[in-house]
Parts: sequence; C-alpha cells; structure tokens
Amino acid sequence: MASTIQVRVKDELKTKSDALFKKLGTDTASAIRIFLIQAIANNGFPFEKAEPEIRH
Repeated sequence: MASTIQVRVKDELKTKSDALFKKLGTDTASAIRIFLIQAIANNGFPFEKAEPEIRH
C-alpha cells in the first residue's frame, strides 16, 4: 500500500527543484522519497539544519 503526501510550495521553488533533480537524474517525487528514507536512517534530518539564506 502507498500513501500520498501533498505539500504546497511556491511555483519558483518547484520549478527550480524540478530542474535541479532532473540534472541529477531523478525527479522531485523520488528526491522526496530519498529525503524521507535518509531521515529515518539518521533518526533526524539527513543534513545539518541552518538558517536559510533569504534571497530576493
């Protein structure tokens, strides 16, 4: 059985992330699955959390 996760993001964020993951040979849905798997494996975020740099 599979579940669906829906997340609202700004159009620009989706466009940029779709392009990045395509360059990396995957898609956004697969990248999100990878994130979730790694979060479970690390028992937390699979990267160091830091304050985001805000770009205008």
